[in-house]
Amino acid sequence: MHDQREWETLLHPGRTIGPLFPRLVAPTWALLLREEVARERLSVYAVTAGGGTIYLPGPHLGDLPRGLTLQAGRINLEGVDERGQRVQLGGLPAQLVDVYLYVSDPL
Repeated sequence: MHDQREWETLLHPGRTIGPLFPRLVAPTWALLLREEVARERLSVYAVTAGGGTIYLPGPHLGDLPRGLTLQAGRINLEGVDERGQRVQLGGLPAQLVDVYLYVSDPL
């Protein structure tokens, strides 16, 4: 279940960064945090080569967005799809996934 603040963020203007190859997510994430972008302004989603979209709900407290892990050129995603159903994909080749970071304007 999404909280009201998360929905307000999705409806608020901002900018999308991507598509990013998964190995570029960590340095881009770190750059945004160094630029003092508040974590609650960051949303993340991934699009697979098959056209599926997976939203990674926060809170995003670590060095990578919650629900995204990278291991040896493979990506694991845990989030929700377009219908709000839980999705867990593991071991996808990184070249088959594009990641997008959405930075909402301050509310």
